[in-house]
Amino acid sequence: LVYTSTHDYGRVLVMIGVHSREPIVELLRSRVFFDWFDAVGVDDIPAVFAGEIIDRFVVAPASSQSAPGAPGVVMAAIAPVDDVPILTARVGDAIDRFTAAGIRKTWVFQAFDDGHEVLILQEFSDEDAARAWIDHPDAAAQWMDGAGVGAYPPLFVGRFYDMMRIES
Repeated sequence: LVYTSTHDYGRVLVMIGVHSREPIVELLRSRVFFDWFDAVGVDDIPAVFAGEIIDRFVVAPASSQSAPGAPGVVMAAIAPVDDVPILTARVGDAIDRFTAAGIRKTWVFQAFDDGHEVLILQEFSDEDAARAWIDHPDAAAQWMDGAGVGAYPPLFVGRFYDMMRIES
């Protein structure tokens, strides 16, 4: 999945899903990422997060009769947290408040190489809701404080751009 930033020209979020962690570990050890970055003209080496989904919260499941559509606006944060199970419990407890803030889905990913590093991806119906959330997040969204600090990239807000599926 490729998302393009709504405000930072040229900034993208690329998410690649695989069935097993082994290909990712081997890929990260190779020059493939760097060659790909060079091929597409990346000037600065971007943040690379490799992890797995540990929890997902879908507040409004799509009706089985509705046609699938493009996702709304996403907000992504890569950040350190003290305790991942406590984080997911707090998100679960706050899901009604998240829904009231316009969040449709929240995915929590945990890094393979650091058990205290997470990627939180949230989907909103529109950019206004995402920006309002960034300006006034819920107390349960403490991970947002760690985004953009040190080696962590700033919060990403973007729209769906493209998807590619490679069948085995």
